[in-house]
Amino acid sequence: VYGIVQDISNQKIVQEQLTYRIEFERMVGAVSSNFINLKSNRIDAGIKLALDIIGNFMNVNRSYLFLFSENNSIAKLSYQWHGDFVKKFGNDNEIFRVSEFPLLFSSILRGETLFLEDVNRIKKEFSREKEMLLNLGAQSVIWVPLSLEGKVIGGLGFDSVRLSKTWTDDEITLLRICGEVFVNALSRKKYEIEMKQNEEHVSVILESITDAVIAIDDKNKIIRVNSAATNLSGYSKDTLIGMQIEEILKFSGNDSTGQNLKLSFQNFKKEDENNLELWKFSTKDRRLLPISLNCAPLKNSNIGVLGTVVVCRELTDQLKLEEQLRHSEKMRMIGQLSGGIAHDFNNLLTGIIGCANYLKKHLKGNANLLEFVENILITGRRAANLTSQLLAFSRHEKPRLAEIDVNYLISDVFNLLSHTIDPIVQIKKEFNSPFTVLEGDESQLH
Repeated sequence: VYGIVQDISNQKIVQEQLTYRIEFERMVGAVSSNFINLKSNRIDAGIKLALDIIGNFMNVNRSYLFLFSENNSIAKLSYQWHGDFVKKFGNDNEIFRVSEFPLLFSSILRGETLFLEDVNRIKKEFSREKEMLLNLGAQSVIWVPLSLEGKVIGGLGFDSVRLSKTWTDDEITLLRICGEVFVNALSRKKYEIEMKQNEEHVSVILESITDAVIAIDDKNKIIRVNSAATNLSGYSKDTLIGMQIEEILKFSGNDSTGQNLKLSFQNFKKEDENNLELWKFSTKDRRLLPISLNCAPLKNSNIGVLGTVVVCRELTDQLKLEEQLRHSEKMRMIGQLSGGIAHDFNNLLTGIIGCANYLKKHLKGNANLLEFVENILITGRRAANLTSQLLAFSRHEKPRLAEIDVNYLISDVFNLLSHTIDPIVQIKKEFNSPFTVLEGDESQLH
Protein backbone atom coordinates (compact mmCIF):
# COMPACT_ATOMS: atom_id res chain seq x y z
CA VAL A 1 0.00 0.00 0.00
CA TYR A 2 1.37 3.35 -1.02
CA GLY A 3 0.04 6.52 0.65
CA ILE A 4 0.76 10.25 0.86
CA VAL A 5 0.59 12.19 4.15
CA GLN A 6 0.21 15.98 3.69
CA ASP A 7 0.07 18.72 6.36
CA ILE A 8 -3.03 20.90 5.53
CA SER A 9 -2.92 23.15 8.60
CA ASN A 10 -2.27 26.30 6.53
CA GLN A 11 -4.95 25.30 4.03
CA LYS A 12 -7.46 24.84 6.84
CA ILE A 13 -6.59 28.26 8.28
CA VAL A 14 -7.07 29.85 4.86
CA GLN A 15 -10.41 28.08 4.47
CA GLU A 16 -11.53 29.26 7.91
CA GLN A 17 -10.49 32.82 7.08
CA LEU A 18 -12.31 32.61 3.77
CA THR A 19 -15.43 31.27 5.47
CA TYR A 20 -15.22 34.04 8.08
CA ARG A 21 -14.83 36.66 5.36
CA ILE A 22 -17.79 35.30 3.43
CA GLU A 23 -19.93 35.33 6.58
CA PHE A 24 -18.71 38.83 7.41
CA GLU A 25 -19.58 40.04 3.91
CA ARG A 26 -23.02 38.46 4.19
CA MET A 27 -23.53 40.18 7.52
CA VAL A 28 -22.47 43.55 6.04
CA GLY A 29 -24.77 42.95 3.07
CA ALA A 30 -27.67 42.13 5.39
CA VAL A 31 -27.04 45.28 7.45
CA SER A 32 -26.76 47.39 4.29
CA SER A 33 -29.95 46.01 2.70
CA ASN A 34 -31.81 46.59 5.96
CA PHE A 35 -31.26 50.34 5.60
CA ILE A 36 -32.43 50.55 1.97
CA ASN A 37 -36.16 50.46 2.70
CA LEU A 38 -35.93 51.76 6.24
CA LYS A 39 -37.96 54.92 6.90
CA SER A 40 -36.07 57.90 8.25
CA ASN A 41 -37.83 57.74 11.62
CA ARG A 42 -36.57 54.15 12.03
CA ILE A 43 -32.94 54.79 11.08
CA ASP A 44 -31.85 55.37 14.71
CA ALA A 45 -33.26 52.00 15.74
CA GLY A 46 -31.69 50.42 12.65
CA ILE A 47 -28.21 51.72 13.55
CA LYS A 48 -28.48 50.41 17.12
CA LEU A 49 -29.56 46.99 15.82
CA ALA A 50 -26.68 46.98 13.31
CA LEU A 51 -24.17 47.80 16.09
CA ASP A 52 -25.58 44.86 18.05
CA ILE A 53 -25.27 42.48 15.06
CA ILE A 54 -21.74 43.58 14.16
CA GLY A 55 -20.56 43.51 17.79
CA ASN A 56 -21.81 39.98 18.36
CA PHE A 57 -20.44 38.76 15.03
CA MET A 58 -16.98 40.18 15.76
CA ASN A 59 -17.06 38.84 19.32
CA VAL A 60 -16.59 42.27 20.91
CA ASN A 61 -18.38 43.55 23.98
CA ARG A 62 -19.11 47.13 23.04
CA SER A 63 -19.75 49.06 19.81
CA TYR A 64 -20.59 52.72 19.38
CA LEU A 65 -20.82 55.57 16.89
CA PHE A 66 -19.95 59.20 17.56
CA LEU A 67 -20.30 62.29 15.36
CA PHE A 68 -18.18 65.43 15.25
CA SER A 69 -19.54 68.96 15.39
CA GLU A 70 -19.18 71.21 12.34
CA ASN A 71 -15.84 72.62 13.55
CA ASN A 72 -14.61 69.28 14.96
CA SER A 73 -14.31 70.73 18.47
CA ILE A 74 -16.63 68.22 20.13
CA ALA A 75 -17.70 64.62 19.54
CA LYS A 76 -21.18 63.41 20.44
CA LEU A 77 -21.79 59.80 21.40
CA SER A 78 -24.83 59.27 19.18
CA TYR A 79 -25.40 55.48 19.21
CA GLN A 80 -24.03 52.55 21.21
CA TRP A 81 -24.51 48.88 22.02
CA HIS A 82 -22.94 46.86 24.85
CA GLY A 83 -23.11 43.24 25.94
CA ASP A 84 -24.33 41.92 29.24
CA PHE A 85 -22.37 42.93 32.36
CA VAL A 86 -20.40 45.52 30.36
CA LYS A 87 -20.37 49.24 31.05
CA LYS A 88 -21.58 51.74 28.50
CA PHE A 89 -18.89 53.75 26.74
CA GLY A 90 -20.63 56.86 28.08
CA ASN A 91 -24.05 58.27 28.76
CA ASP A 92 -26.45 58.54 25.82
CA ASN A 93 -25.72 61.67 23.76
CA GLU A 94 -22.69 62.45 25.95
CA ILE A 95 -20.39 65.18 24.66
CA PHE A 96 -16.58 64.79 24.55
CA ARG A 97 -14.19 67.66 23.90
CA VAL A 98 -11.84 66.59 21.12
CA SER A 99 -8.91 68.56 22.58
CA GLU A 100 -9.14 66.58 25.83
CA PHE A 101 -8.74 63.18 24.06
CA PRO A 102 -5.96 63.68 21.47
CA LEU A 103 -5.03 59.98 21.20
CA LEU A 104 -8.54 58.77 20.41
CA PHE A 105 -9.63 61.52 18.05
CA SER A 106 -6.49 62.70 16.23
CA SER A 107 -6.11 59.61 14.01
CA ILE A 108 -9.83 59.55 13.21
CA LEU A 109 -9.84 63.22 12.16
CA ARG A 110 -6.95 62.44 9.80
CA GLY A 111 -9.05 59.67 8.24
CA GLU A 112 -6.88 56.90 9.74
CA THR A 113 -7.93 53.75 11.60
CA LEU A 114 -6.98 53.72 15.31
CA PHE A 115 -6.08 50.22 16.57
CA LEU A 116 -5.02 49.62 20.18
CA GLU A 117 -4.30 45.89 20.59
CA ASP A 118 -3.43 46.32 24.30
CA VAL A 119 -4.79 49.33 26.21
CA ASN A 120 -2.15 48.82 28.93
CA ARG A 121 0.57 49.81 26.43
CA ILE A 122 -0.80 53.33 25.90
CA LYS A 123 1.96 55.89 26.50
CA LYS A 124 2.07 58.00 29.65
CA GLU A 125 1.26 61.28 27.83
CA PHE A 126 -2.18 59.80 27.14
CA SER A 127 -2.73 58.65 30.72
CA ARG A 128 -6.19 60.25 30.90
CA GLU A 129 -7.44 58.25 27.95
CA LYS A 130 -5.73 55.11 29.19
CA GLU A 131 -7.39 55.48 32.58
CA MET A 132 -10.81 56.00 30.99
CA LEU A 133 -10.52 52.90 28.78
CA LEU A 134 -9.27 50.74 31.64
CA ASN A 135 -12.17 51.91 33.83
CA LEU A 136 -14.45 50.74 31.06
CA GLY A 137 -12.68 47.37 31.10
CA ALA A 138 -11.42 47.69 27.53
CA GLN A 139 -8.52 45.41 26.58
CA SER A 140 -8.43 46.10 22.82
CA VAL A 141 -9.94 49.02 20.90
CA ILE A 142 -10.42 49.79 17.22
CA TRP A 143 -11.89 52.95 15.73
CA VAL A 144 -12.57 53.51 12.02
CA PRO A 145 -13.38 56.95 10.57
CA LEU A 146 -16.75 57.86 9.04
CA SER A 147 -16.35 60.12 6.00
CA LEU A 148 -18.87 62.00 3.87
CA GLU A 149 -17.76 63.72 0.67
CA GLY A 150 -14.13 63.68 1.77
CA LYS A 151 -14.77 65.07 5.26
CA VAL A 152 -14.55 63.01 8.46
CA ILE A 153 -17.88 63.38 10.26
CA GLY A 154 -17.39 60.81 13.03
CA GLY A 155 -16.07 57.42 13.99
CA LEU A 156 -17.15 53.84 14.58
CA GLY A 157 -15.64 52.16 17.68
CA PHE A 158 -15.41 48.57 18.97
CA ASP A 159 -14.09 47.46 22.38
CA SER A 160 -13.04 43.98 23.46
CA VAL A 161 -13.39 43.72 27.23
CA ARG A 162 -12.75 40.10 28.10
CA LEU A 163 -9.53 39.57 26.17
CA SER A 164 -7.15 41.16 23.73
CA LYS A 165 -8.16 41.00 20.10
CA THR A 166 -6.51 41.60 16.75
CA TRP A 167 -8.13 42.71 13.53
CA THR A 168 -6.98 41.72 10.07
CA ASP A 169 -6.79 44.15 7.16
CA ASP A 170 -9.83 42.46 5.63
CA GLU A 171 -11.82 42.97 8.84
CA ILE A 172 -10.79 46.63 9.01
CA THR A 173 -11.85 47.06 5.36
CA LEU A 174 -15.23 45.49 6.09
CA LEU A 175 -15.62 47.70 9.18
CA ARG A 176 -15.01 50.71 6.98
CA ILE A 177 -17.72 49.41 4.63
CA CYS A 178 -20.05 49.18 7.64
CA GLY A 179 -19.11 52.77 8.42
CA GLU A 180 -20.08 53.82 4.90
CA VAL A 181 -23.45 52.11 5.34
CA PHE A 182 -24.03 54.09 8.54
CA VAL A 183 -22.92 57.33 6.86
CA ASN A 184 -25.33 56.78 3.97
CA ALA A 185 -28.16 56.08 6.39
CA LEU A 186 -27.35 59.16 8.49
CA SER A 187 -26.99 61.29 5.37
CA ARG A 188 -30.40 60.15 4.13
CA LYS A 189 -31.91 60.84 7.55
CA LYS A 190 -30.38 64.34 7.60
CA TYR A 191 -31.58 65.01 4.05
CA GLU A 192 -35.13 63.87 4.82
CA ILE A 193 -35.20 65.96 8.01
CA GLU A 194 -34.01 69.01 6.05
CA MET A 195 -36.58 68.31 3.35
CA LYS A 196 -39.30 68.04 5.98
CA GLN A 197 -38.16 71.30 7.58
CA ASN A 198 -38.03 72.99 4.18
CA GLU A 199 -41.52 71.69 3.46
CA GLU A 200 -42.74 73.10 6.77
CA HIS A 201 -41.07 76.44 6.00
CA VAL A 202 -42.65 76.52 2.54
CA SER A 203 -46.05 75.70 4.05
CA VAL A 204 -45.71 78.50 6.60
CA ILE A 205 -44.67 80.94 3.87
CA LEU A 206 -47.53 79.90 1.58
CA GLU A 207 -50.10 80.18 4.36
CA SER A 208 -48.82 83.66 5.26
CA ILE A 209 -49.42 84.92 1.71
CA THR A 210 -52.80 86.63 1.41
CA ASP A 211 -52.97 86.09 -2.35
CA ALA A 212 -54.18 82.79 -3.79
CA VAL A 213 -51.14 80.63 -4.67
CA ILE A 214 -51.76 77.67 -6.98
CA ALA A 215 -49.09 75.23 -8.21
CA ILE A 216 -49.84 73.19 -11.33
CA ASP A 217 -47.93 70.45 -13.14
CA ASP A 218 -47.06 70.36 -16.84
CA LYS A 219 -50.56 68.98 -17.57
CA ASN A 220 -52.24 72.02 -15.93
CA LYS A 221 -53.41 69.88 -13.02
CA ILE A 222 -53.45 71.59 -9.63
CA ILE A 223 -50.95 69.97 -7.24
CA ARG A 224 -50.80 72.47 -4.38
CA VAL A 225 -52.74 75.45 -3.03
CA ASN A 226 -52.67 77.70 0.01
CA SER A 227 -55.55 78.67 2.30
CA ALA A 228 -56.10 81.94 0.43
CA ALA A 229 -56.85 79.93 -2.73
CA THR A 230 -59.45 77.80 -0.93
CA ASN A 231 -61.04 80.90 0.61
CA LEU A 232 -61.19 82.66 -2.74
CA SER A 233 -62.55 79.69 -4.68
CA GLY A 234 -64.94 78.32 -2.07
CA TYR A 235 -63.60 74.78 -2.70
CA SER A 236 -61.82 72.69 -0.07
CA LYS A 237 -58.10 71.99 -0.50
CA ASP A 238 -58.74 68.31 -1.25
CA THR A 239 -61.23 69.27 -3.96
CA LEU A 240 -58.93 71.84 -5.58
CA ILE A 241 -55.97 69.45 -5.76
CA GLY A 242 -56.47 67.36 -8.87
CA MET A 243 -58.68 69.89 -10.68
CA GLN A 244 -57.60 71.41 -13.99
CA ILE A 245 -56.55 75.06 -13.74
CA GLU A 246 -58.99 75.90 -16.58
CA GLU A 247 -61.87 75.09 -14.22
CA ILE A 248 -61.12 78.10 -12.00
CA LEU A 249 -59.11 80.47 -14.23
CA LYS A 250 -60.92 81.98 -17.17
CA PHE A 251 -59.25 83.92 -19.99
CA SER A 252 -61.50 86.66 -21.34
CA GLY A 253 -59.22 88.17 -23.93
CA ASN A 254 -59.66 87.93 -27.69
CA ASP A 255 -56.16 86.61 -28.34
CA SER A 256 -56.47 82.95 -29.36
CA THR A 257 -53.21 82.04 -27.62
CA GLY A 258 -54.85 82.91 -24.31
CA GLN A 259 -57.23 80.01 -24.71
CA ASN A 260 -54.27 77.69 -24.11
CA LEU A 261 -53.47 78.48 -20.49
CA LYS A 262 -50.26 76.45 -20.53
CA LEU A 263 -48.98 78.55 -23.44
CA SER A 264 -50.17 81.73 -21.72
CA PHE A 265 -48.25 80.86 -18.56
CA GLN A 266 -45.08 80.11 -20.50
CA ASN A 267 -45.31 83.45 -22.36
CA PHE A 268 -46.39 85.40 -19.27
CA LYS A 269 -44.58 88.70 -18.79
CA LYS A 270 -44.35 90.93 -15.75
CA GLU A 271 -46.13 93.77 -17.54
CA ASP A 272 -49.15 91.47 -18.07
CA GLU A 273 -49.73 91.30 -14.33
CA ASN A 274 -51.99 94.35 -14.17
CA ASN A 275 -54.01 93.62 -17.30
CA LEU A 276 -57.29 93.48 -15.42
CA GLU A 277 -59.47 92.70 -18.41
CA LEU A 278 -57.99 89.33 -19.36
CA TRP A 279 -58.30 87.05 -16.33
CA LYS A 280 -61.24 86.06 -14.15
CA PHE A 281 -61.40 83.67 -11.19
CA SER A 282 -64.36 81.28 -11.22
CA THR A 283 -65.64 80.43 -7.74
CA LYS A 284 -67.66 77.48 -6.51
CA ASP A 285 -70.84 79.59 -6.55
CA ARG A 286 -70.12 80.54 -10.21
CA ARG A 287 -69.03 84.11 -9.60
CA LEU A 288 -66.35 85.53 -11.89
CA LEU A 289 -63.98 87.67 -9.84
CA PRO A 290 -61.52 90.10 -11.42
CA ILE A 291 -57.92 89.18 -10.60
CA SER A 292 -54.38 90.16 -11.42
CA LEU A 293 -52.19 87.24 -12.38
CA ASN A 294 -48.52 86.50 -11.84
CA CYS A 295 -46.76 83.31 -12.99
CA ALA A 296 -43.39 81.67 -12.45
CA PRO A 297 -42.11 78.32 -13.81
CA LEU A 298 -41.35 75.35 -11.56
CA LYS A 299 -37.96 74.13 -12.77
CA ASN A 300 -35.67 71.17 -12.19
CA SER A 301 -32.01 71.47 -13.15
CA ASN A 302 -32.06 68.04 -14.83
CA ILE A 303 -35.59 67.70 -16.19
CA GLY A 304 -36.49 71.29 -17.01
CA VAL A 305 -39.87 72.93 -16.45
CA LEU A 306 -42.10 70.78 -14.24
CA GLY A 307 -45.04 73.14 -13.95
CA THR A 308 -46.06 76.66 -12.99
CA VAL A 309 -46.80 78.65 -9.83
CA VAL A 310 -49.77 80.94 -10.38
CA VAL A 311 -50.45 83.80 -7.95
CA CYS A 312 -53.94 85.35 -8.12
CA ARG A 313 -54.86 88.60 -6.41
CA GLU A 314 -58.54 89.46 -6.17
CA LEU A 315 -59.20 93.00 -7.37
CA THR A 316 -62.84 93.51 -6.37
CA ASP A 317 -62.02 95.82 -3.46
CA GLN A 318 -59.22 97.49 -5.41
CA LEU A 319 -61.56 98.27 -8.31
CA LYS A 320 -64.13 99.71 -5.89
CA LEU A 321 -61.46 101.91 -4.34
CA GLU A 322 -60.31 103.00 -7.77
CA GLU A 323 -63.89 103.88 -8.69
CA GLN A 324 -64.23 105.85 -5.44
CA LEU A 325 -60.95 107.59 -6.23
CA ARG A 326 -62.16 108.50 -9.71
CA HIS A 327 -65.41 109.81 -8.24
CA SER A 328 -63.45 111.80 -5.67
CA GLU A 329 -61.31 113.20 -8.46
CA LYS A 330 -64.43 114.16 -10.37
CA MET A 331 -65.78 115.92 -7.29
CA ARG A 332 -62.50 117.77 -6.91
CA MET A 333 -62.65 118.86 -10.53
CA ILE A 334 -66.28 119.93 -10.09
CA GLY A 335 -65.21 121.94 -7.06
CA GLN A 336 -62.51 123.66 -9.10
CA LEU A 337 -64.92 124.26 -11.95
CA SER A 338 -67.66 125.59 -9.66
CA GLY A 339 -65.13 127.85 -7.98
CA GLY A 340 -64.11 129.31 -11.32
CA ILE A 341 -67.72 129.79 -12.45
CA ALA A 342 -68.71 131.26 -9.06
CA HIS A 343 -65.82 133.71 -9.26
CA ASP A 344 -66.85 134.89 -12.74
CA PHE A 345 -70.53 134.92 -11.80
CA ASN A 346 -69.76 136.93 -8.67
CA ASN A 347 -68.15 139.58 -10.89
CA LEU A 348 -71.34 139.72 -12.96
CA LEU A 349 -73.46 140.03 -9.82
CA THR A 350 -71.32 142.90 -8.63
CA GLY A 351 -72.29 144.84 -11.74
CA ILE A 352 -75.98 143.91 -11.42
CA ILE A 353 -76.18 144.87 -7.73
CA GLY A 354 -74.23 148.10 -8.40
CA CYS A 355 -76.62 149.12 -11.17
CA ALA A 356 -79.64 148.23 -9.00
CA ASN A 357 -78.34 150.44 -6.19
CA TYR A 358 -77.85 153.28 -8.70
CA LEU A 359 -81.46 152.92 -9.90
CA LYS A 360 -82.74 152.81 -6.33
CA LYS A 361 -81.18 156.23 -5.62
CA HIS A 362 -82.70 157.83 -8.74
CA LEU A 363 -86.18 156.32 -8.44
CA LYS A 364 -87.11 157.38 -4.93
CA GLY A 365 -90.32 158.98 -6.12
CA ASN A 366 -91.44 156.02 -8.21
CA ALA A 367 -92.81 153.38 -5.80
CA ASN A 368 -93.83 150.95 -8.55
CA LEU A 369 -90.36 150.85 -10.10
CA LEU A 370 -88.62 150.76 -6.69
CA GLU A 371 -90.39 147.51 -5.88
CA PHE A 372 -88.82 145.88 -8.94
CA VAL A 373 -85.42 147.34 -8.12
CA GLU A 374 -85.68 146.00 -4.55
CA ASN A 375 -86.47 142.52 -5.89
CA ILE A 376 -83.37 142.76 -8.11
CA LEU A 377 -81.24 143.61 -5.06
CA ILE A 378 -82.69 140.81 -2.91
CA THR A 379 -82.22 138.24 -5.66
CA GLY A 380 -78.71 139.54 -6.43
CA ARG A 381 -77.69 139.29 -2.77
CA ARG A 382 -79.03 135.73 -2.61
CA ALA A 383 -77.09 134.88 -5.75
CA ALA A 384 -73.98 136.50 -4.27
CA ASN A 385 -74.46 134.44 -1.10
CA LEU A 386 -74.78 131.29 -3.20
CA THR A 387 -71.57 132.07 -5.10
CA SER A 388 -69.76 132.65 -1.80
CA GLN A 389 -70.88 129.19 -0.70
CA LEU A 390 -69.58 127.68 -3.95
CA LEU A 391 -66.26 129.45 -3.48
CA ALA A 392 -66.01 128.20 0.10
CA PHE A 393 -66.71 124.65 -1.16
CA SER A 394 -64.09 124.85 -3.88
CA ARG A 395 -61.39 126.45 -1.71
CA HIS A 396 -61.88 124.20 1.36
CA GLU A 397 -61.93 127.29 3.58
CA LYS A 398 -61.89 126.98 7.35
CA PRO A 399 -65.29 127.42 9.05
CA ARG A 400 -66.16 130.97 10.09
CA LEU A 401 -68.28 130.68 13.21
CA ALA A 402 -71.19 133.07 13.84
CA GLU A 403 -74.73 133.00 15.22
CA ILE A 404 -77.16 131.36 12.82
CA ASP A 405 -80.95 131.24 12.87
CA VAL A 406 -81.45 127.67 11.76
CA ASN A 407 -85.11 128.07 10.90
CA TYR A 408 -84.35 131.00 8.62
CA LEU A 409 -81.48 129.12 6.96
CA ILE A 410 -83.63 126.03 6.39
CA SER A 411 -86.37 128.12 4.89
CA ASP A 412 -83.85 129.73 2.56
CA VAL A 413 -82.56 126.32 1.42
CA PHE A 414 -86.18 125.14 1.08
CA ASN A 415 -86.96 127.97 -1.29
CA LEU A 416 -83.81 127.26 -3.30
CA LEU A 417 -84.46 123.52 -3.62
CA SER A 418 -88.12 123.93 -4.48
CA HIS A 419 -87.06 125.58 -7.74
CA THR A 420 -84.16 123.27 -8.62
CA ILE A 421 -85.02 119.65 -7.81
CA ASP A 422 -87.23 117.34 -9.86
CA PRO A 423 -90.94 118.19 -9.46
CA ILE A 424 -91.76 114.59 -8.55
CA VAL A 425 -89.81 115.08 -5.30
CA GLN A 426 -91.84 116.79 -2.58
CA ILE A 427 -90.22 118.58 0.35
CA LYS A 428 -91.98 119.26 3.63
CA LYS A 429 -90.58 121.33 6.47
CA GLU A 430 -91.55 121.29 10.14
CA PHE A 431 -90.04 123.50 12.85
CA ASN A 432 -90.56 121.94 16.30
CA SER A 433 -87.43 122.92 18.22
CA PRO A 434 -87.79 125.88 20.62
CA PHE A 435 -84.08 126.66 20.10
CA THR A 436 -83.37 128.07 16.65
CA VAL A 437 -80.09 129.93 17.10
CA LEU A 438 -76.68 128.20 17.18
CA GLU A 439 -73.05 128.95 16.45
CA GLY A 440 -71.67 127.71 13.17
CA ASP A 441 -70.56 128.47 9.61
CA GLU A 442 -73.60 129.55 7.66
CA SER A 443 -72.09 128.75 4.25
CA GLN A 444 -71.01 125.27 5.28
CA LEU A 445 -74.36 124.48 6.89
CA HIS A 446 -76.18 125.90 3.92
